[in-house]
Amino acid sequence: GAGNKKRGVGVGVGRWGGGGARSTKVTVEVFPDGLVTATTGSQDLGTGVRTMIHQITADALGIPMKLVTPRVGRSTYPFSTASGGSITTGSVTPAVVNTCDGVRRQLYEKVAAALGVSADDLVGENGVISARSDSGKSIKWKEACALLQGQPISVTDGWAEGLSSSGVAGVQLIEVEVDTETGRIKPIKVVAVQDFGLCINRLTSLSQINGAIIMGLSWALNEDRTMDPGTGTMVNPNMENYKLAGTMEMPEFDIVIDEQPERGVIGLGEPPRVPTAGALANAVYNAIGARVPRMPMTPDVVLEALKKGGA
Repeated sequence: GAGNKKRGVGVGVGRWGGGGARSTKVTVEVFPDGLVTATTGSQDLGTGVRTMIHQITADALGIPMKLVTPRVGRSTYPFSTASGGSITTGSVTPAVVNTCDGVRRQLYEKVAAALGVSADDLVGENGVISARSDSGKSIKWKEACALLQGQPISVTDGWAEGLSSSGVAGVQLIEVEVDTETGRIKPIKVVAVQDFGLCINRLTSLSQINGAIIMGLSWALNEDRTMDPGTGTMVNPNMENYKLAGTMEMPEFDIVIDEQPERGVIGLGEPPRVPTAGALANAVYNAIGARVPRMPMTPDVVLEALKKGGA
């Protein structure tokens, strides 16, 4: 009945180092027909690396994304750090910006000669390169690339200082409902506030935080892995009972991006995953007045905690 259900709110905080790898390299090529490729060995594990390379290259050159082809994930491409530790975005995107700067310098020298202006006076936007001091002096991107006379521009460069940093923080508040008769925990709402510097793509960032919360809830409530303490080997007979939270088990999510663009790009992979389980455990304690000492916080573990004292 309703009298068996107790509600509580808990807070969890998390900090993460992250950073960028200085060894990452990117090659950007501009062809006489106006098409552009951006190439690096980094892998896209579903976190949007390919998309970010695509949009940053287009933005840095001031051209439509349809002219750019991102290429990633092959060992024959310029070296990039491994995709892990929340460092991929902070490694690759500064390298893309830095490499595009080199491409612009070479192309703008040719455009400057054609327009009779200084290369430093040129700016590219919406597929047009024009002089800041005289907007009447301009040239379309494809016409500018035709000045290459059959010789593509190819620049390979790497990570640049000042475009990324490390260290992010996040806080999550979770409201839960605990049935003291059955031991079942039901998350009601999650509020997540996350810092990760400059937000490059809001949709993929929100999706990343959504996924991290789902993983955190699953870890706290469902995922059970039994390890042999002597060998470190998992002794579960199979993964049948290694459960992830499903659609119908999801609470309401309220995500707040605490953007700090002056800090540059910082990875978002693991950070929003850190506070979830702690926030949920605190919420359960505030609901029933008893600490649940282990994860997953399955009903049997909750009922055992209640026997030892609680609501």
